[in-house]
Amino acid sequence: MANRVNKALDAAQVTSVRNHLSDVLTDLRNTCVVMTADERQMIPKARKNFEKFLKIELQVAAERGINIPAYPVDDIKNDLLVQEEMSLLMDQISTLYTMICDTYRCARSEAWEAFLNHYHVLNALAIQDPELKTRMKPIIEFMSHSSRKSDDSDDNGTGIKEIE
Repeated sequence: MANRVNKALDAAQVTSVRNHLSDVLTDLRNTCVVMTADERQMIPKARKNFEKFLKIELQVAAERGINIPAYPVDDIKNDLLVQEEMSLLMDQISTLYTMICDTYRCARSEAWEAFLNHYHVLNALAIQDPELKTRMKPIIEFMSHSSRKSDDSDDNGTGIKEIE
């Protein structure tokens, strides 16, 4: 694998990005809804592209004087506006998330590949070097008994990390 991530981010740059993201989280915390995993499973899933038909429905309902008290027209219009606004944010955040995850995975993979190569070389040298063998013991133990599963995912494959 080519070394695609060979330069650490500048500490000031990381701090700046984290501060900006913290500001965004603070700005949105009072506006956005946070659901539990169960709520995400139970919430009714909208059919794709239903919005244009809802707009027609609302227009027809207004023309006919139909108002369902549990679903006021102004609230529904606000829901559509919020959905559109959040969609724009989701697109940008999705791109950012992909960039960060790809960089993380690439850097982690490169470090793992380097670890494995160094392990094989040092382990071979340790056969004739007792001091090196002692130093390599925890690594050899790790490699012989540790789980072989990757720990790259903390979202159970959903793409959604629980909010604390």
